[in-house]
Amino acid sequence: MKKYLFFALAAVMSLPMMASSLGNINGTYWHDGFASYNVTEEAGVISFTGGTLHEGGYGFKVVKGKGGKMVVKSIYDAMETITTPGQSVSGSSIERSTINGKDMLIIKSPEGNVTDVLLAMKGDFETILEEQLNQQLDGVYRDSSGKYYLFDGYGKLSIGSSQPKWNPYKFVYIYDTPSNIINYPALNKHFAFNFKGQNIKFDEVKTVNGLAWDDDPEVKSIKSTNIKKLKGNRYTGDGLWPITSAEVLSSGYFECYSIEDLRLMRNDIYARHGYIFKDKSLRKIFGRQPWYKPTTSNASSLKLSETEQINIALIQNMEKVKSRYEK
Repeated sequence: MKKYLFFALAAVMSLPMMASSLGNINGTYWHDGFASYNVTEEAGVISFTGGTLHEGGYGFKVVKGKGGKMVVKSIYDAMETITTPGQSVSGSSIERSTINGKDMLIIKSPEGNVTDVLLAMKGDFETILEEQLNQQLDGVYRDSSGKYYLFDGYGKLSIGSSQPKWNPYKFVYIYDTPSNIINYPALNKHFAFNFKGQNIKFDEVKTVNGLAWDDDPEVKSIKSTNIKKLKGNRYTGDGLWPITSAEVLSSGYFECYSIEDLRLMRNDIYARHGYIFKDKSLRKIFGRQPWYKPTTSNASSLKLSETEQINIALIQNMEKVKSRYEK
């Protein structure tokens, strides 16, 4: 999985010991949906050091800047470092916040725009990444023949009727990381999934090299099915992605989606607030949703929650990234 960090390289500043506005952060662990980080603090410099499940070499440093703000001063990244298009990143600030009971570090550009979020780690990183995949799969889907595919968002799947008969599945690990292949013992089959906006390309697959812990299997599709998302399942509320109103997510959550997917996901939030879209395609998509109640064409009048505002910013950043690097 490709890693995106939204900072520019800069020289490390060495400052005397000082209290951190991030609170007692020494020895804590955080993640951004790509990599996990351990925090150490020494001589006024806070170091975030870590990596993915497959490799290390990720990290960045934070010092106290003007006005007491904690400022990102340098980054080191084993994969790739980029600058968020259209935004200044020199002197990006980092602040600690608790939203809906979740402890997080919010990174903002000098202009005050959210560019990334680190979430406090609870448990091991493997479990966190599996949870992220379960959140992405969550929903009620149906194929062209009328067969239902129901993901409960917690690791169970029901195939067939709209009345669920839940059976567990397990993610296949490739390079020590949970992949887009699941083992579904109820049918003695493996399935690969790829997100396509409101749809998932859901393939029954077999592998040539097996499915051991560290294998990089050669996957062959036996049968390909496109399943259409009808609604969320795990999270209450309207929309195709009610999770984006329920909790602050991470850049890693949004990375698997295309630019078109992200645009739909972002506007799914606005649709829940009754926004009247000027774009004909969006009017058509959301006009088919029974929950959509258009009430206003004034976007500034919408009462977006803090959670929604942060997720919109993260989605917009990922849209910019993909428009620049995934043409």
